[in-house]
Amino acid sequence: MAYVYFIAHTDGTVERKETKSGTRRIDLEEFQEAVGGFIEIVRPVNFYMSGDGGIIRRVRMIINENGKRGKLPINPIASIFYQPDSGDYIVGDVVFTLFDFFEGEPDCVAIDDKEVITVHHFGEHVKNLANHYENLLRIVESIHELATNRKGD
Repeated sequence: MAYVYFIAHTDGTVERKETKSGTRRIDLEEFQEAVGGFIEIVRPVNFYMSGDGGIIRRVRMIINENGKRGKLPINPIASIFYQPDSGDYIVGDVVFTLFDFFEGEPDCVAIDDKEVITVHHFGEHVKNLANHYENLLRIVESIHELATNRKGD
């Protein structure tokens, strides 16, 4: 069993990483390394997961706290998830995690790659996030394309 999280890079690629600890805990240093600096936790809109038994888990994005000030490039994947109708955007590489309880405390944690999870985002669903993240990205890209086309109408 592995515990994984995903880094959405600004070039549109997604990297699947296993936690260094081998547990659900993602160390602060891992987050900082992934985003290239101090971290900030943000909540994407209309994006959550449910696992076996229907337990709902919120998704969190870990971003570079000083990314805009540092003029990092826009992250197209993360920006779609974050306040899509506000005009705001996310910059730099972004880590996607679950917001769940770890050792009794709420924390941003990795995903068990054996657990079947349903991803809910604007009414779309994808099974097994750890193994099928690319499918979720295709859905997100489709949503982005629809939104872009609507703006042109």
